[in-house]
Amino acid sequence: MSGNPAVERAARVIAAAIGHGTSTDVPRGVAQRLDDARLLVRRTAPVEGPFHIYADPIPTGVTLDVEALVQHVVHDIVELLLGDKYGDRFDGLIDVRSRDPHLIERPGDLPFECLVADLAADVGTKMPVYGPQVLRLAEQMLVRAAPQAIPEQRAEGGAAA
Repeated sequence: MSGNPAVERAARVIAAAIGHGTSTDVPRGVAQRLDDARLLVRRTAPVEGPFHIYADPIPTGVTLDVEALVQHVVHDIVELLLGDKYGDRFDGLIDVRSRDPHLIERPGDLPFECLVADLAADVGTKMPVYGPQVLRLAEQMLVRAAPQAIPEQRAEGGAAA
């Protein structure tokens, strides 16, 4: 046994779900029992608006999940590409593939790179974080960025040997 009370509780819930489940869908039954016992972790966003931000732990720190911002930016880019301002330049990129690959061009003459730079300049790149959400985000980042113990490698036969 692990000695961890949460693991022990989860094991009992899983065993009960498998042994006494009425559903023919065992994984769903187990998941439902775990959820009922509040053992499934619910992901909460420390920043809820205008864009949700999630802080997820990784071994060396945290990652910030800014999917809502990225979706907003991609939406704006697609609208710009479908509009008059950039539509012709976007369509012109197809012609770029048939150009001479040995042609030397100045940076200002590179259609793909110029379009990317212009689009990036026209879409929002800043994400506001308001009031108490700043502190919640900072707290989650600090908690999740706590140093993780790295198991020592074996003295013989390990990667360090």
